[in-house]
Amino acid sequence: MTLAGSLDKVTRLRATPLRDAAEPPPLPTTEGGWKTVLADPPWRFTNRTGKVAPEHRRLDRYSTLDVDAICSLPVSEVIARDSHLYLWVPNALLPEGMRVLQAWGYRYVSNVIWAKRRKDGGPDGRGVGFYFRNVTEIILFGVRGACELCRLREVRST
Repeated sequence: MTLAGSLDKVTRLRATPLRDAAEPPPLPTTEGGWKTVLADPPWRFTNRTGKVAPEHRRLDRYSTLDVDAICSLPVSEVIARDSHLYLWVPNALLPEGMRVLQAWGYRYVSNVIWAKRRKDGGPDGRGVGFYFRNVTEIILFGVRGACELCRLREVRST
């Protein structure tokens, strides 16, 4: 396939035009609230010039939210009193991730570092970022309430 053909295919596969997410969709609910929350918010980068940032006009991948909008998502209305959170955060937005974690009512406990891999399983040697070519992403782990279930002593980081 030619570059022009590839770009045409990308253009056709786009779900929606890039725009600021005016109104996020409602959060899913369950009786008693969610005890485990996995969140990967549509983070907005203030530097929108990166060629792989969601905001880049060539990619036009998805709508993003600023940190205030992410903080104001009604997460506390759909979670259990005792619950835990896995919050994906780009390396450049770690302070914002900590702010979101606290705004949603969680206490920071630890983190997991995801080493990105290619589809064939090899290490991603390209990386993205404005200062370093990061090939990792952070998952912040937070708890709310007692959450005795989330003491994962047998889990090891590799």
